[in-house]
Amino acid sequence: SAEISKFAPEKHRKYLDAMMTERDLNNVKAFERNKGREEGIAAGRAEEKNETARKLYALGVDADTISKATGLSESEIKNLN
Repeated sequence: SAEISKFAPEKHRKYLDAMMTERDLNNVKAFERNKGREEGIAAGRAEEKNETARKLYALGVDADTISKATGLSESEIKNLN
């Protein structure tokens, strides 16, 4: 803005440094929020997959078939119960 252009050189440099620091902190926060969101989504999908495997196993579907459908190993499926 017009006021910033009137700053003395040292004050202008400090202002720009502060703005860049604030921008960097905001970028870090946004990155961490997105990372947390992605991790939460992945955890939810894994839990849903486990719950589906549990239900199928309880219905008598064999572990090999459940493994093929969910991507879980047979030992993971047997350990869900």
